[in-house]
Amino acid sequence: MDLKVTSKKNMISYLAIVAIAFSTLIVPTSAQAVASYTTPVDLLSAANYSVLSPAVTNLGVTTMTGDFGTTGALPAAMPTVNGTIHHPTTQTPDPAPAQAMIDVKTTYDALMARTSTATIAGDLIGRTFTSGVYFAGAAIANSGTLTLDGQNDPNAVFIFQIGAALGVAAASNIVLTNQASANNVYWVTLGAIGIGAGATFTGVAISEAAIGSGAGATVNGRLLTSSAGAAAVALDSTVINSVTGTVSPAP
Repeated sequence: MDLKVTSKKNMISYLAIVAIAFSTLIVPTSAQAVASYTTPVDLLSAANYSVLSPAVTNLGVTTMTGDFGTTGALPAAMPTVNGTIHHPTTQTPDPAPAQAMIDVKTTYDALMARTSTATIAGDLIGRTFTSGVYFAGAAIANSGTLTLDGQNDPNAVFIFQIGAALGVAAASNIVLTNQASANNVYWVTLGAIGIGAGATFTGVAISEAAIGSGAGATVNGRLLTSSAGAAAVALDSTVINSVTGTVSPAP
């Protein structure tokens, strides 16, 4: 027997097995990562709400284009709601807000479980993001202009998984370009979301904690919380545009 030939054949067979095993490990991971941000997000029964939380307060003149829902007391200064108001005192019984908050929790868990495509940290001012799932283990801020580029795909999905708080500074902007859609942008936070006075916030905010907007802020999206103990929404002369299918223009 030629030992050199046998040894060479064994080595080739070994390398082939290793290559197959390696490709088996790599391909599903890559496919899973792609699917994590190309798969549409289903808000279930919460899909039509502009604001949904177990506790909502409001100062000044706040307007919203979608539905309003809470299981707590209605705000003393009730916002102008162009959709439907869901509350036990307006429709008795009205299980819609409670079920919608359960669905928010379901969506929150599903979004947090998606495979991240990149890690982010700190202040996102001046950054441009394309579709993907971005994970932050600590608090995130935007103190200026942040751009989300749809790359001429109106179905591009942007998911920001934040394991702490999100701070949106006063007069800051989240800008959509190249057919990115506000309905496909998700800010999912374990901590509170603070939107500063006069800021323009774009996307669907989903939080396990409080969401607050400063005076005169504009939200092109939705403010949704689950029924978690600290969950609440505080509004102050906020304009909330929740128009289904709205996308930025193509260049």
